[in-house]
Amino acid sequence: MIQQAIVVLIVAGALYWVGLGIYRRFRPGESNPCHGCGSTSCGSCAVAELKKEMEQKKSENKQQGLWQIDKNV
Repeated sequence: MIQQAIVVLIVAGALYWVGLGIYRRFRPGESNPCHGCGSTSCGSCAVAELKKEMEQKKSENKQQGLWQIDKNV
């Protein structure tokens, strides 16, 4: 009897864990990457700053002709 109770608890825990993982994957979330910044605007968000920096480097590389990928590498 005790073995059955332990098995039921383990199976219930596993089902809960799987269900929680599925819920987290498919739940509707905010598309704003700065949601976790803690700021009211995304002006000081590290994600926004990184994106701006990457766009600047990309435009600089395009101007220098470095944007083409060498397929021999």
